[in-house]
Amino acid sequence: MIFLFINFTRICPVVVLYMFFLEKSGNVAERFNNQLVNLLFMVEFNPDGSIKLPGSVAANIERKEMKLKKERCILIKKELVDFKPKKCVLHIKVSEAFADANFVSAIFHSLQLDTPLKLVKLNEKEFDIEIGTDFKRCTDCNHISRRFREYLEGNMIEEKGSCTKKEKDFYYEDYFE
Repeated sequence: MIFLFINFTRICPVVVLYMFFLEKSGNVAERFNNQLVNLLFMVEFNPDGSIKLPGSVAANIERKEMKLKKERCILIKKELVDFKPKKCVLHIKVSEAFADANFVSAIFHSLQLDTPLKLVKLNEKEFDIEIGTDFKRCTDCNHISRRFREYLEGNMIEEKGSCTKKEKDFYYEDYFE
């Protein structure tokens, strides 16, 4: 227990100061130590040895799966595939509530962007949009997401995947790589 506390204090020196001032009142220091132990031992394991997901994460995953089954929406997952030259892929999964997914290719073909794009149909409900190397790659990628969001009136699930960019108007990497 003391070893864990010492390692934790290396990471967070504020804890040492906090404990120093609370040392006089043993009850508060004891409560703090108990909370620290609870925090460190919150990790639970499944019978197969894998780490259990917290309840909120599991509920969020289940909510997304139910939304994809019952509502008219799409899931877009942004992935950074290559670094030299940088290349990205948008994985698009269409909800089961749609009879056909022709709107994906219609929206794709209506795009007029500078970045080279390629639509790959994996099956009836899944598509990949490959985004080539260009100065405006990130801006155009977010423009594609916005077009799908507008078409679906905001009913879209967006996952970052390995993409590190946030949606904004100006991307430093677009212009100064």
